[in-house]
Order: sequence, then C-alpha cells, then structure tokens
Amino acid sequence: MAKMDSHEIIRDDAIALIFEAALDPSVRRRALSVVAESLDAAAAVHLVWDKTTERVLSCETAGMLKPEFATLYREHYGLIDPRRKFLEGARVEGVFVSHYDFDPSDFKATAFQTEFLAPQGVVHTLAANLSEIDGEYVQIYVERSAGQPRFSAGDIMEFRRLVRHMASAERLSLRIKTQMANQVMPKLVLDNLSVGTIVTDDVGRVEFANAAAEEMLRVGDGLQRREQRLQAGRAFETNGLMAHLRDAAEVQGASGRDGGALLVARPSGKRPYAVTVMPLCSPSSSLATKSSGRALLFVADLDHRNEDLTARLMQLFGLSRAEARVAAGIVEGRRLHEIAQESGVRMPTVRSQLRAVLRKIGATRQADMVRIVLALPPLARRGGAQKT
Repeated sequence: MAKMDSHEIIRDDAIALIFEAALDPSVRRRALSVVAESLDAAAAVHLVWDKTTERVLSCETAGMLKPEFATLYREHYGLIDPRRKFLEGARVEGVFVSHYDFDPSDFKATAFQTEFLAPQGVVHTLAANLSEIDGEYVQIYVERSAGQPRFSAGDIMEFRRLVRHMASAERLSLRIKTQMANQVMPKLVLDNLSVGTIVTDDVGRVEFANAAAEEMLRVGDGLQRREQRLQAGRAFETNGLMAHLRDAAEVQGASGRDGGALLVARPSGKRPYAVTVMPLCSPSSSLATKSSGRALLFVADLDHRNEDLTARLMQLFGLSRAEARVAAGIVEGRRLHEIAQESGVRMPTVRSQLRAVLRKIGATRQADMVRIVLALPPLARRGGAQKT
C-alpha cells in the first residue's frame, strides 16, 4: 500500500478543518493555520467584506501576522487594499497571485504595501474569492514572508484545489445559517407576544412554550407543568383542560368538537387565565382530516396591564396622553371614577376626555371603542419575563 507523505497528510487535515469550520466558526483559526502550513506559507487571512457599505465585516488571521493586523485592516487598510479590489472583479473561486497580477515595482510603491504589508513581513500573496452574495465577499489570503520564495505553479495549483473545498464549505455554512434562521425565527416571533402559546400532545405533555407561557408555568399561579404535563390548580379544571386537549388532538370529526375554551383560576386571587385550545394542523390539512395529534393553546392573563397600550393608542389615533390613559383604562376594565382617582382629575374632565377618545377612534359607544382596541395586533412583551 502506498504511503502518504507529510504534505498529503497536512492537506487532508486542512480540508477536514475547512469543513469543520463551516459547522463551527471557532475552528476557523486552526483551519487557516493548517491551510497556510499546507502551502508552506507564513500566515492566512479569512476576510468578509461588504462592498455596499465599504467596510470589513470579519477579519480572522492565523500565523506570523502581528496582533494589530486585523484592527489596522478594519480601520483603514481594508479600504485601500488593491488585492481585495482586484478580486472584486474576479469570479467566485477566481485566484489572485501577487507576482503575476501586479507589477512588483508598482505594488511595492503603494501605501498599502509600504505602510501595512511590509511592516507585517508580507511579501507574496495568494488569494481567492470564496463567495459573493449581494455585494458581500468572502475571501482567503495566504501570505509568504521575506526570505520565502514566490508561490510556484505547483503551489498555485494546490491552492486552487483548496479554494474549491473552501468555496464548498462557505456554501455549506450559508445553508446551515439559513436553516438555523428559519428554525429560530418562529420562536423569536412567538417569544415577543404577550399571550402565552403552548403546544401539547393529547395527554398534555408540553412540547413547546413561548417565553410568556414559560413564565406563567414557572410561577405556577393556576397553570403549572408537572412531569412535563400541563396541569391547572384545581382537579376539575385539569380534567376540563385535558378533555379540550383530547378533542383538539384527535381525528377531526370523530367527536364533533375541535377544542374549546375555559377559565383557570389563580390561587393568588388575581383574575383567571383565559385558555383557548384548538387543533394544531399542518397548512395542507383541513379540520376534516386528521390533525397533527397536537393541540395549540393560547393563554391570556386577564390581570395583565400592558404598559405600552397608552403609547400605542397615542400613535395610532392621535390621542393625548390623558385621553389614551382613559381609553386604556376602559379597555382594561376600570370604571370612569377609578380612572379619575388614578389620574387625580375630576369626573367631568374624564368624561370630556372620553368623548374626545370616541370621536378620534371613530366609535359611538364605549363598547365599540373596546372592540376596536382589542382588534389591534397583540403588543410585544417587554424585555425579560412577563410580570404576573
């Protein structure tokens, strides 16, 4: 069996690390180091450049380059790098060779070479575009220092082989980032809602809870999670909740029901939770077909007062702050005399403000105003846990 020489081993290590870095960016510096070693170079640089904003998004180095290389490149020299500009006109996987693509005497006279590369000890460069998407370039630079020879034709051929792998790794990295974003985005959306959102199976095992629901379950004031199963504070409420979950998760049409709603009392004495249960169906299914076997629950805290409602009403309907407080108070169930006491004003003032609210919102009665406000999109949770 043929023996592998040390160069082939290093090259294989470089390829393995290139793809590992696509999955784990913390490995990239090690990958750069082995890429440089495989080409008998002194250093390597991984650069991400945004052509639209003309700035460096990322600059990672490995090898003999001084610690300040990345900082200096970000702050000034990246903008005037003639190698980077050359690659912007090349295709993906296009290669730059310093002693082929630049006149050596002209390049040595540039400020980029005399002020930046020369003090770093860089004399010869191989570089390539690894990807370009919407003006965002990912590039690799391999550097040789003074005393090292120019890159040979064999070196350039080996670099091209590595560039193909590095470009493939960049495409893989992009696909992974896209998939992760697609997975994370729905949870981020749900975590910004003030309404608790829970997914369970037909026996109440919690498979998902957004941030508001997690806080409700953590506090345990009426709803809690025991051995991963959803429970209410009182046995008959738990039984009712489980019946709704079974109806929602089973074959639709078998029971004639598709979930339901109930109030769950809270031992603290606060207003109950309003829980709505419905089937969790795939977009392609209908309520006449088998559901996913899971139930979707929305949990509203009837005692929750959203501090952002006043500002929202001011923005949407042009209410004054005092008028918006009156509207928010009515929506949250307070009587006019309670609002007057809280605001420190007389009842005639509150009634005058209410008339202005109805006129600006386009309602004729308080009930119409409440209906309009409740139809607005749900307000986002403030940062951190929801107060209960």
